[in-house]
Amino acid sequence: MALLEALSLSVPAVVSPAVERAIGVEGAGAGWVAEEQDLGPLLRRLRDADRRELTRRGEAAVLLASRYDWDEVAERYENVYERALPPGRRVTS
Repeated sequence: MALLEALSLSVPAVVSPAVERAIGVEGAGAGWVAEEQDLGPLLRRLRDADRRELTRRGEAAVLLASRYDWDEVAERYENVYERALPPGRRVTS
């Protein structure tokens, strides 16, 4: 939840490979992936990062976070549950 909140505020994120597999931060251009031992060098690089890169990644962060809007997430779950129901039990809107 905190990650999505940060992304929605244009804050690019540094995430672990496990989070990357689930959310796709680096894949979306919204941040970076780092193993624990790589954090120091990455943070030093980010300290000196080009402002344009940070802005671009911040914009990508907002787009990524928008994929997890509560209404959209709820709709995706409803669709999955609807498909899982037996044909005679499906609800039509």
